[in-house]
Amino acid sequence: MAIASEIPNLQLSSESIRTRFRQALRQGNSQWLWPEISLEGWQTAVCAIDRVVRDVLAGGSIPVLEGNSREIGVAAFTSGMGPLLGFWASTEMLTAHPSLRAVLDLHYSHNLERMQRLARFALTAVEAMSAAGIGVTVLKGMHTAYSFFPKPGCRPMSDIDLLIAPACAQRACRVLEALGYSPAERSYGEQSFRMKGLPAEPPGLSLVHRDGPWSIDLHTTLSRRYSPGAPMVRMDRAVRNADAGAWPLSPCASVLAGEALVVQLACHASTGLASLSLLRLTELVLVIRKLEADDRLSWGRVVQTAGSSGVPACVYPALQMVEQLAPGTVPAGILRQVERSAPAAVRSVMAHLRPATCQRVRRYSFKERFMWTHTKYGWVREIFLTLFPTVPFRQMLKIYARRFFILFRGRLSS
Repeated sequence: MAIASEIPNLQLSSESIRTRFRQALRQGNSQWLWPEISLEGWQTAVCAIDRVVRDVLAGGSIPVLEGNSREIGVAAFTSGMGPLLGFWASTEMLTAHPSLRAVLDLHYSHNLERMQRLARFALTAVEAMSAAGIGVTVLKGMHTAYSFFPKPGCRPMSDIDLLIAPACAQRACRVLEALGYSPAERSYGEQSFRMKGLPAEPPGLSLVHRDGPWSIDLHTTLSRRYSPGAPMVRMDRAVRNADAGAWPLSPCASVLAGEALVVQLACHASTGLASLSLLRLTELVLVIRKLEADDRLSWGRVVQTAGSSGVPACVYPALQMVEQLAPGTVPAGILRQVERSAPAAVRSVMAHLRPATCQRVRRYSFKERFMWTHTKYGWVREIFLTLFPTVPFRQMLKIYARRFFILFRGRLSS
């Protein structure tokens, strides 16, 4: 009874899900799908989770997670911390009221089943590509869940991220289509594939559901821009000669290792404030600590690798938040070095943020959105592509609809 009452959105119909998305769009905040919970209540819950994460990472006494169960549940979901909190509760690394403990247990049990399923699909795809002569590097969650988290079920993920050489893209697409996948969304250097027959909407909006949708995201590059007017972060060049490791689930695939892994994870987390979640910060702490314990990390080479990308500050937002979350994780001299390389606007924005407040589920301010743009060419490109995004027509209509409701509801901020 406690679970049913404390997690009201565990199972929703497809129409209910679509209605919530429409309502969120019309309210001018397309990211907020929980009208029964205030943003202030959510932020209070994220701060409570932040305090517990700090205490667990620091060791010592066992922290107590307190707060409204519904608000904590949504905050655990949006921050990505639900499964890890559930595992910590099950191993008595934290305590919580029984009703809240039931919520956390559900977060962990659902993701545990989900990860077991996704691992099977990832393994099948990797082995099929290897048989076709395609080299694969497994990225992000499907690597770190098995190498750095206490249990794979602690690390939620929505995508299986695989990196291949651009010349292999067509062959890899044919391999995935033969396995029953269909092409879905496409963006710079990335093509998503979804298994035929899987629903597009999640079963609920309260946790990473075991039956929730997922995709295989096929990457042909790690390079990216933080925004249309920002400089290109040439991550491919940065990790070109980096050491590689074996994927824990199969020798048919490799993974990024050492400094390249730290830089890639930090760069990905720093892409935008929506990506700077407590999960990604905690993940970086766990990765750094294990690499250092295994004597597989040189901070000098971290800076060198980041510098090779052409934008050495690409790791700064994430590393600054990591150091606040778990003091002593990033050497002070290293943090000062990457901070000096960051544009003034980035330093100004990050100076006012904390791990509990840096993730955005509401609108970015103008300052936050354009903080990486610092050249005249960048500003021209930023403004032009903001007004006229280079996306398919239907997606462009959705973008303009979202902007209309933001203006209509007065959600713009300076």
